[in-house]
Amino acid sequence: VAVTGVQTCALPISEGETKFCALRPKADGPFSAQEIETLGMYLPHLRQAILTAMRVEELEKMVAVERAALKRINVGIVAIQKDGSVVSINDAAVRIFGDNDGLALLESGLKAAHAQDDRKLHEIIASVFSDDPAMGHNLAGRLLINRPSGLPPYSVSVGPCKMPGSMCFGVEPRIVLLINDAGAESAHTEEQIASLHGLTFAEARLAKQLAAGATLQEASEKLDISRNTARTDRKSTRLNSSHGYISYAV
Repeated sequence: VAVTGVQTCALPISEGETKFCALRPKADGPFSAQEIETLGMYLPHLRQAILTAMRVEELEKMVAVERAALKRINVGIVAIQKDGSVVSINDAAVRIFGDNDGLALLESGLKAAHAQDDRKLHEIIASVFSDDPAMGHNLAGRLLINRPSGLPPYSVSVGPCKMPGSMCFGVEPRIVLLINDAGAESAHTEEQIASLHGLTFAEARLAKQLAAGATLQEASEKLDISRNTARTDRKSTRLNSSHGYISYAV
């Protein structure tokens, strides 16, 4: 039985409950039993379509949240495939590569400025991708990438990409590089650091300087405090390596 001239809609009634409505002009009269039976045949498919649409919307929201979070992270994140092609890159990594100070992203892939660093970087990447147990398959590696400018070296960690969602785009196989620039300015204010990590404002100011790579002497001079005061704040139990902001990776 064909059912023509019908408009349908799905109305959410409550959580987990949706009603299916079928409407047509009054001139066509009420639905017959056969027409209602025919419309009922579509319900399982409509239910599945609604569930799929809800799941897609949920995943899109998760992707948006992930991307927003990656934009705020002050650590460069690069996901690459076995052939060296880049799957994904966050804003911090774009800035690092844009500085062209020790690390570059070329058409051929990642390249370190110093030959020794470049060789070591690609050896670690190859070991992560290798299927040979002797190569340390899937074991993470870490190295320092020296910078021609003389600024503190980049600390680069390399390992299998186990991040679900948008970062690796579901591409296999892939690995992720975390590039920490100790000399970069933190994206957090002192107030945010203090609130997030339970520090006093003075401790937060010092933690931000130390996390950016400053020595205790340099931090005390920049903050115009005595070295003893800086040492006291650093020794505070609220600023130790297991609890404080410095270990948080600014």
